[in-house]
Amino acid sequence: MKLLIKRRKISYALVSMAMCALLMFVVREVFVNEYYEITEIQTSDQMEYYLVVESNKIIRPTFRQAVVSCEGAVLTDQNNNILDFGSLEAGKKVRIVFDSFVAFSDPPAVGATKIMLLN
Repeated sequence: MKLLIKRRKISYALVSMAMCALLMFVVREVFVNEYYEITEIQTSDQMEYYLVVESNKIIRPTFRQAVVSCEGAVLTDQNNNILDFGSLEAGKKVRIVFDSFVAFSDPPAVGATKIMLLN
């Protein structure tokens, strides 16, 4: 009888710990700032830049993966200093202010008004 009670207490403790870990993960996902990692940079003949980006969020990202048109966008660093688009590299993290859909595709093509390069 005592062994059964001990097993039940251990199982309740394990289930409680798992639920707390899941709750902490969900709360972190909801309140974390969304940023994107550049996976690929494409240029067109008119020297327009297109970024293929992936979101850091797992639960409800704005776009899990997207192609961002940089036409008309301003590239800044965290101190709002304007940068050249040549300073972008694959693997860097950016925060994007989206403008509108350019094309409904998979991944979606969207426009941007501001792209902030993160450290």
